[in-house]
Order: sequence, then structure tokens, then C-alpha cells
Amino acid sequence: GPFPRSKTLTPFPWPVFRGALEVFGERWSLDGWNGMQGHNWGKEHAFEYAWGQCFFPAAAGAPETMVEGFTGRVKLAGRPTPPMSSMVVRRGTRTFTFATIFDFWRQESHIGTDRWTVALSSPDGEARLRMEVAGRPLACLGYQNPDRSMAYCYNTKLARVHLEVRPRHDAAFVCTSEHGGALEFLRRPVEPHLEEV
Repeated sequence: GPFPRSKTLTPFPWPVFRGALEVFGERWSLDGWNGMQGHNWGKEHAFEYAWGQCFFPAAAGAPETMVEGFTGRVKLAGRPTPPMSSMVVRRGTRTFTFATIFDFWRQESHIGTDRWTVALSSPDGEARLRMEVAGRPLACLGYQNPDRSMAYCYNTKLARVHLEVRPRHDAAFVCTSEHGGALEFLRRPVEPHLEEV
């Protein structure tokens, strides 16, 4: 549909890759690597967003877990909306959905300079996610909108992640990763300490 003008789609949130990558003459096997395939699309970029994804391998009897979510604002009648958030957690064969995009009373979120936090509740329970750059490298890409205004996307694949989930009908669990998160921020002003590529 026409609203919102920017959308996110993840047709393959948890694929296992095969193949190899060659970087500066060094060959890396990707066989067995976990990843995701997703895409932002639409007629223009959101006014502001944070997006994150992380895969937590099975450990100590706990199944594999994956989280993906976002907080974003779009413009309506020339003004930014309140933050809208959504998150999906897959743990083993279970899926917990926190799709509270337009439910502004059951979500808390904050997009900082180098950290994104979000807390959501839904019929599936409650979830809290914290992702932070933690001094890791960021890539900056400049995106041009149809009106020629610029938006700047900052991305790292080495974010620190802390996820807490309290399902309504299952035991609560916590997942952490010191450097396994994909974290992306979209902002209108360029950050002065980063260069556009």
C-alpha cells in the first residue's frame, strides 16, 4: 500500500550459506555460516530509523535464537510521527511476534548516537533489546530521496547485543552477543566524525 512510503522486508531471516569469499587475495569459506536476506524499499527513505538483527547459536542446551526489529519514524503532513517499533524473535521452532507498530502505549524506544534500545509487549509476552556500536567500525552511506534531500545510513555488523524475552506461556530467556549484531541507523544530518562513502 501507499503508507508508509518506506518498508522493510525479510523473506529469508535465517538462511545457512554456502560458498566462499576472496578478500585481498585471502579466501574465506562461508559454508555453514548463518545470515539473513532483507531489503528496504519504497518511494522514499524513512525520516529516521534504527534496525537490528542478531543470530545467537545454540549453547548449553538452549536452542538457536534470532532477533530482528526496528524503530522508525516517517513523515505525515510534513511532521515526523512518534517512534513506531516492531520485533520478531525466533527460538528453535517457536516464533514470538511483537508487532506493535501503531500501539504507542506498549512500546518504549530510544535511538541514540551509537545505541538503540526498544521494549515491546504483545499477546506473546514482553521483549527488551539493546544494541550498541560499542566502538566498533561503522560504514556510512548517503541515500538520496526523490526530492534530492539526503539521508545517511550508518551500519555495523559487529554490534554488542542484549536480548531479554518473557514469553506469556514459556520460560523467560536472555541472549547476548559481544560482537554478532547487525545494527543500522538512518539519520538526516551526517555525523561529523564519520565520512560518507
